[in-house]
Amino acid sequence: MKKYSEMNLDELREATKRYDREDLNPKSYPVPARERQRHDEALRRAKAEAKRARGRPKLGRGARSVLITIDPLLLKSADAFAKKKKLSRSAFFSMSIARAIGT
Repeated sequence: MKKYSEMNLDELREATKRYDREDLNPKSYPVPARERQRHDEALRRAKAEAKRARGRPKLGRGARSVLITIDPLLLKSADAFAKKKKLSRSAFFSMSIARAIGT
């Protein structure tokens, strides 16, 4: 059989007339129970993995939010220092506390 690109118009019409039908959808068959179970299990695992991947990544053994009270001028100085060192406020405070307690 010739390639479509090599056919003239009449040959092309003849070769593709089966695609002129109204109903091109193939007959569907029910999915076997075992295949449905495998699909459902894979979908469940994918959803669980996507759910676990949400939010901020854990640092070390995980991070906890804490509320502290600090002098506004000290906080401003700490933020300026952290910015200069390209650290987040949280990273700067964590490093400072670790250094102060010797870990």
